[in-house]
Amino acid sequence: MSRFIFRGVMCWCILCFSGCSLYEDVKVGKLDSVDINSIQGNHVNATLNFQIENPNPYSITLFESDVLLKIDGIPAGTIVLLEPVKLAKNSKSTVPIQVTTETNELESILGNAMALMFKPEILIEAGGYVQAKGLGLVKNVPVQFEKRITKNQVGQ
Repeated sequence: MSRFIFRGVMCWCILCFSGCSLYEDVKVGKLDSVDINSIQGNHVNATLNFQIENPNPYSITLFESDVLLKIDGIPAGTIVLLEPVKLAKNSKSTVPIQVTTETNELESILGNAMALMFKPEILIEAGGYVQAKGLGLVKNVPVQFEKRITKNQVGQ
């Protein structure tokens, strides 16, 4: 019985520490579109449509995030996933991610709203990490994106 347990522990260690063969990073591609759903108080609810690739032979779940959002260089808050996002195995697709930002800087953004209204485009930037889970392993996936959007693209 102890041989069985020892072999099981050894197999688990080999799988966990073999690194690159067990887990490949999820690749967050370009941001296709941003749909602002609502602005209430100091919360902005939006849908971000990302191109995401899961090169692994098993599904991955994105479940927590620590991503700072900036609008035209002004910190707009942190992006929080509203619900876990499941990525199919060996997939590459555009995934709608429901997020909410909590910000104390909304007043500065809204204060510059008149200036933003007359600009032909707005720069949306974000950077940070999203936690991904697959096969019982948890890993931080870096997220970095920048997109210029026109006034006509907001809310579409």
